[in-house]
Formats: sequence, structure tokens, C-alpha cells
Amino acid sequence: MIEGKKYELKLSFFLNAMGIWNNCWYEENKIPYTERMSTSTLFPPKLLREYDTYYYAGRIDVHGHPEFPFNYEYSVEIMDGQSWNMFGNWLDELILNYLPDKVEELYQMYEQETGNKINWWKSNDN
Repeated sequence: MIEGKKYELKLSFFLNAMGIWNNCWYEENKIPYTERMSTSTLFPPKLLREYDTYYYAGRIDVHGHPEFPFNYEYSVEIMDGQSWNMFGNWLDELILNYLPDKVEELYQMYEQETGNKINWWKSNDN
């Protein structure tokens, strides 16, 4: 706490996607896909890959804490796109008056409040 100052926290949260944008990751991890030809009238046809599941990783930005004027952040491991979107929507509405010690507390809160389970990436190597 800032010495000699008292304040009431009102923290907001934002799920910030930092990837996965590289198709090489999808290929290396053998993510299933379908192929189709583009249908643009402006450009020549091109073969496109559409992956069955998209994955995201990044961070949670925490806004509103006076001790962290440039925001506080938690790292977020790889999860599937549906989990990412649902968790992000939930975080957009979340306001807390304390900063959780670990990001896992946010995951637990989300799963308990919504009944949704986050689908984390599991490497084929495991």
C-alpha cells in the first residue's frame, strides 16, 4: 500500500490475446483442419486452411490499482478459442476490490460461477 494513503480498490480485468497467430504451431501440433479455395472476386483463388479448433494465449490486464499505474498482469497459458472467448466475456464484467495472489483464483472463480470448464491445451508430447 502507498505509505500514508488509504484507498478502496475497484479493479477491472481484460483478457489480452497475444497469439497463437503462426500456422506453423498448428501444423507442428497436428491440429485438424479442412481446406477450401478462397472465393474473392478481387484476388486469384487461394487454398485456405481452416483449423477445427483455434487456440489463444496471452495475459490478463488488471486496471485500477494505484500501486500499478501501468497495470498489473497475469500470464495466461494456451486454451481453446471457445474457452478464451467465454472466459474473456466473464472477465469483462468482473470487478474486484482486491488483487488475487494467483491467476488460478480467477480461473476457479470463473468455473464455479459459470459452470464452464476451461479447455487448456495439452501437448501431444505429454
